[in-house]
Amino acid sequence: MYGYPVTTVFPPVSIEDFLSLSIGHWISLRSQFKCSSIDDNWHSSERGDIKLALGPSDNSNTRNLAISMGSQYAMKLEFFLDGRLQSENCIIGTWQIWPDGSLELSYHDANGNEQCERIWFMKTNLRLRSTVAFNQDGTLRQASFCSEIRRVTKHKL
Repeated sequence: MYGYPVTTVFPPVSIEDFLSLSIGHWISLRSQFKCSSIDDNWHSSERGDIKLALGPSDNSNTRNLAISMGSQYAMKLEFFLDGRLQSENCIIGTWQIWPDGSLELSYHDANGNEQCERIWFMKTNLRLRSTVAFNQDGTLRQASFCSEIRRVTKHKL
């Protein structure tokens, strides 16, 4: 069952459903726009590989998601069932599942910059993600959009 979502609930209605649907290997194409850049580097587009896995939880009030970029471990996000979010990388914020099944994350990074991220599934193997980042003074710093396609493995019969 490797590479396939565990849940059959679509669109997801809970954080458990959303995280379960997210597990696996994803191919990501990201377009990023930096608002502070005055030269030709204001826009970039890059392809990457993301691996998402459910991690063990210390208690029944949290759900953990381990995120790896390529072959490198990136971070673990801890989703508290009361809507709080934190990571070992000093990210502290909140999460919310919307009625359309999308997940909204709002958090501050280690530098105090605010980021708002929305992730939603078009199909079980196609995720979209938009992120808007603000400077500490509230001005727009950057925006990005990702389309992510799940890598699936053909099973031999």
